[in-house]
Amino acid sequence: MFIAQLIANIKYISSKKIMAAVAMLFVVVPDADAHQQGDSLRLHMEDSTFTLSAVEIKADKIIKKNDGMTIIPQKGQLKLSTDGYDVIYGIMIPGLDVDRRSGSVTRLGQKVAIYINGEKANDAELRNIKPSSIVRIDYIDIPSGKFINDPVSLNIITRTSTSGAYYAFDDTQYIGYMRNTFNATAQWNLEHSKISLFAGNDLSNFGNAGSHEWENYAFPGRSILRSTDILGNRYKNNNQYLQLNVTKSARTYNLGVKVSMVRNEDPFQVISGKVTVDDSGDKTSRILSDGSSSRSFYPEVNAFGNFILGRGQMLSVNVDFSYGNNRYGGDIQEEDYRFLSNVKEDIWQWKNFVSYSKMDKTQKFSLLMTDNYTRSNARYTGSIDLGQRFYSNEGILQAGYMNNFSKSLILNLQAGSSWLLYRLEGAVKTSKLLPRASVTLRYTPFKSHVFTLNANVGNSFPTLNTFNQVSLGRNPFLQHRGNAEQNITRIYNIGLAYNAFLKNFNYQLMLINNTYMHLAVPRFVVEDNVMVSTYTSDADLHQYLAVFFGTWNITSALALKSELAYIHNDFNGYLDKNKDTWRVRLDVTYTYKNMMLNVYGKMKENRLENTGIEEKDFFRWGINAKYNIGRWLLEVGGNNLFSPRNYLKSTYSDIYYGYTRSTFDKMEQANAYLKVAWRLNVGKKVNPEGNNSSRIYPSSIMK
Repeated sequence: MFIAQLIANIKYISSKKIMAAVAMLFVVVPDADAHQQGDSLRLHMEDSTFTLSAVEIKADKIIKKNDGMTIIPQKGQLKLSTDGYDVIYGIMIPGLDVDRRSGSVTRLGQKVAIYINGEKANDAELRNIKPSSIVRIDYIDIPSGKFINDPVSLNIITRTSTSGAYYAFDDTQYIGYMRNTFNATAQWNLEHSKISLFAGNDLSNFGNAGSHEWENYAFPGRSILRSTDILGNRYKNNNQYLQLNVTKSARTYNLGVKVSMVRNEDPFQVISGKVTVDDSGDKTSRILSDGSSSRSFYPEVNAFGNFILGRGQMLSVNVDFSYGNNRYGGDIQEEDYRFLSNVKEDIWQWKNFVSYSKMDKTQKFSLLMTDNYTRSNARYTGSIDLGQRFYSNEGILQAGYMNNFSKSLILNLQAGSSWLLYRLEGAVKTSKLLPRASVTLRYTPFKSHVFTLNANVGNSFPTLNTFNQVSLGRNPFLQHRGNAEQNITRIYNIGLAYNAFLKNFNYQLMLINNTYMHLAVPRFVVEDNVMVSTYTSDADLHQYLAVFFGTWNITSALALKSELAYIHNDFNGYLDKNKDTWRVRLDVTYTYKNMMLNVYGKMKENRLENTGIEEKDFFRWGINAKYNIGRWLLEVGGNNLFSPRNYLKSTYSDIYYGYTRSTFDKMEQANAYLKVAWRLNVGKKVNPEGNNSSRIYPSSIMK
């Protein structure tokens, strides 16, 4: 059955991917007698190695530092890793949740910033990095320098060469639903310059029917119950990326330019279903047809430079310009109701980043300035005919001071401000100057035991698509519209953590309180006998967490990672609800020579999201095995095998409207995958720099 399904899906593998790989393999190959430079690009590494203290303890592959820790991956683990996510997962840092399939690294639900040699990386970079080139990974939870705005970050340090080349490709075929991902990369090293080329494709085409929804509308003097069963839903997506990197490094500086293009397309597809409506006792049945299509083209240019100005001083500059051309079409039909929408959007983004740091004995001073400008012009036609213009600008000025008073005590202070400006044409302009501050005190009474006290004040900028004030039809009773006059979310945080670094057992205990003021949540109001779904920022959330993270190297071949968390969410203001959530996860990895076996499991949980939506998840588990054969690496795995149909259940309710949804996702059902990776070094230890093209493109369009 497994082989039959695989053969049936081979026809979906694009010939363009094969041509891309062949083209990269038949380029002119530089001289194979490469001169090894060792841990080059130390300019990138300078900022992350200002840790203010010597190594305190060394237990196996973990080196504890005052601002975090350094992990040196084992050679056997690197040999059995296909990408950066595999490496990060394998080193088992307590508290990090690594989803290798979706490509995400989080800590307590928050995204972790990942850098490669001091430059911010994205999903495609981590997918393409050569694992065996990784020298170490710096885990930084007391940020300074260019990392000052990242609560937690990882900096992956690699080695490179002054000559030689590197070629690679990987292909993953999923079994149980049709999805194929392909990446190809080539890099040439010419003395202190590097030229890198990256290309890839992600193709999906599978049935995704099976979701259910129940809605309750409370109009004045009228109550409507509406249920929807999705009978047909064919999901199609085609995504390609291409990027060229050129970098040059010297003893006191390095410079780089990255040019990328991303194309994403969802061809026209129709969701069909059966709808039952109970309008104050009058019951009817009807057919739903929801057609949609989208296409985006997203070129981007990024230039960066890092300069050593003198002893202990470093300056980093980054400029990024991107343009997005987005198209979206929708056609919703239900009995006599029809809503057509065609949207054309042009979006420009300009991002600037400058950081300066100076090290003086046991002290470090940091200064960071960022400015992010976005402008969107959108035109809506169909059932509505309207143009919309939006612009926003966010500037941040942040200063940091770190002092290592003794071998056991470190203080980190940060202070600054955010200037937030945004306006939707025809709406009131919002302009605010808000403070940002952070205080961290870390005490190490014994070399293997660490206590950390942390407090933060910050803010959160509303997401771009929630500003949209065009009313988009959803069904005969419901419209969706954004809110251009939301308040800025204020965030207050205080936490206490205890870490133990023992020989074969590392664990962390944490107590955290998060307070979110003016948090944006869904709001439903009645206008002209139609329910309007929008947003309000009149909700506050108080969150309390008690967490245990642990990793245990039972033997040199067997490792275990665990997570146990209690989360209490308490809303007040517009929402008045609270919920307790327990989270349990376990990962086990066993390595034997050229083979690795991994099993993970996560208990089902009932949670209250920061949006006020309640979710009931299902038990998730998976298993995968890897085998290394020279330049080839094979991986086969399965997720949620032998499990019944899995549904993610979500509920939300306020005064006028409520819903309960059971969402069926084919990718979350029982499935398997086969991954084949091939790597070739021409020369010695040549490191590929991954591509920086993002597959997530910005848009103000609400869909």
